[in-house]
This record gives sequence, C-alpha cells and structure tokens, in this order.
Amino acid sequence: MLRENMISCLQLDSYLQQLLEQNSKLETTENLEGTIVWKGGGGDERWSNPLNWWGKRVPLPGERVVFDGRSIGDAVVDCEVTVKSLEISSEYIGTVTSWPAGCLRARKTILIRGGVVNARLQALGDVVLAGGVVNGSLEAGGNVAIASGNIHCYLSANGDVIIENGELVWYGGKIKGDVLLSGGNIFLAGCYYFEGDFQRTGGKISGTPSFYFIGNRPQTFNAGADKINLWDFSVLTSRFGSELNLNGQVNVCGCFCNTGTVKVLDGAVLEIAAEGSRYYNMGTIIASSTAKVIRQKLLVAVSESEDVSLRASAIKGFAPPLSSPL
Repeated sequence: MLRENMISCLQLDSYLQQLLEQNSKLETTENLEGTIVWKGGGGDERWSNPLNWWGKRVPLPGERVVFDGRSIGDAVVDCEVTVKSLEISSEYIGTVTSWPAGCLRARKTILIRGGVVNARLQALGDVVLAGGVVNGSLEAGGNVAIASGNIHCYLSANGDVIIENGELVWYGGKIKGDVLLSGGNIFLAGCYYFEGDFQRTGGKISGTPSFYFIGNRPQTFNAGADKINLWDFSVLTSRFGSELNLNGQVNVCGCFCNTGTVKVLDGAVLEIAAEGSRYYNMGTIIASSTAKVIRQKLLVAVSESEDVSLRASAIKGFAPPLSSPL
C-alpha cells in the first residue's frame, strides 16, 4: 500500500499503470489452458448452460473467464460463481448480470475494459476498471484502480483505491488502505470509513457524504483545491488513539464528532457553521497559526461568538460529553 502523506501525480500514474499491466494480459486463443471464453448463442443467457461457453462446459473455480470480441449476447449469472479471474475486454458489447441470483467471485483479479456489468463483484486480489459500465457492489481484497468507465457502486477495499479518471457514483464503503484521487467526476452518496489517508490532487467531487476516520495510525485528509462538503465528519478513537491531519477546506453540514486529535494545518479551514449543524469535541483540536475553525455557538449560556477562529492552540471539550455522540 502507498503510505506517503503526499503523492505526486507522476507517482500515481505510475502506480496505476503498474496495476493495469499486471492485470491486462487478455489472451486471444480460446484454447489457452485454464481459460474459458463466453460464447453465447446457447439458446438462453444462463451462465450455467454449457452451450454458452467455448468448449461446451461451465468454468471451474480455478479457471480464468474472458468476455471478448468472440462473446455474443448477454450473460446472466444464475448461480453462485467462483473463478480464478474475470476479464471483460473493450470488444465485448453485451451485459453481464448477477442480480438477484448470485455473486461473481474471483480468487485473484477482476479487469473490466468494456461491456455493462450489473453485479455483485468480489475479488481476493486487485480490481481494475478501465472502461465499460459497472453497477452494483464491488469488494476487493487488494487494490481498486479506476482509469476510466462509468461506475455506480458500493465500493470497499482492503488495499488502496486509486481514481485517475471516469464517472463514479460511489455509494459508500470501507477502505483499509489509502484513497488517492487525481481526476474524474465523483459523486459521493453514503457513509465512508477510512483506515488510511484520503488524498485529493485533482478531480471533481460532488454530493454531501459522511466521512469517518477510524485508523490505527496518524491519517491525512487532503480535501484538495476545492472545498469538500460533508454531512457528517468524525474522527473516532481506536485502541491505538486517532490523529487526523486536515488540509484544504471542509464544510460540515450535519455532525462533527472528534474523540481523537484533529490537527488543522496551515491554510486549512474546518467549518461547522451551517444552520442545524452539531459539534461534539471530546478530544483535542490543534489549529496552526494560519488555520481556521468556524462553528456555531452551542448554548446561549456559552460566551462565544458564532464564528470561532482557533489560533496556534490546543482546545479540549468544547461540547459536553454525550453517551452516543453519533
């Protein structure tokens, strides 16, 4: 996993290209040992029909499955499926659907360059999306790299999530590695749990998601050049303690909750001033000399202005402790 607090666009491009090269070796020979290709034309669209596969047999769990230019028509996953790897080339123009019958699982990698996939996808290894349309849910045991495509998914990963380009509607999930965003249009609409860093060097973000930082090491949230609007923003204490370094501008419309340490770095702005927003700080906020924290007054009895700017100081316990801060 990438663990540097800052990563250049060149490093990100190189890392994404490495994943693409590792997972993009689509073979052209249908008789390659261990590979089975969707044929279609077997009288129906069922995955379980041997006549829909070159070689007239259904793929085994240890085999690589390919959809390419020789693959005709749509495929319906009518059973629980486990394969070695799944590869859909840019030449495939059909649709692969697993709803509602089952799940497509790969023991290694999933590579999608074309077609339409309406499915629950799981991979023990990496997932690379470099084209096509993907709708449903996606879970990766490794990294997720998005180079292009149109994706509408719930997305979780044990590794990093690298977004270079494409149209992405991301409905929430848990990321154990880092999120590295350099391009694309991303609409965020859900709850996101980060155990690593969230680094934005480019790309357009819209929506009002909820971000929860729950890592066991110091984390970084780099909002990038443009303001990011959040509904909920929480830094939650783990058994090792929690520390979040905040860069950029973040506006919280709903609830801010901190039980760890938030460091608002030079030039950063943390704003919790929207009407109806809630501010619960049971930890520590440290604002640099050029940072700004803006929040609503909590109680009439509290002698604080509507806007509070914290300068070079550590502040504890602005709000009374709650039994359930969320």
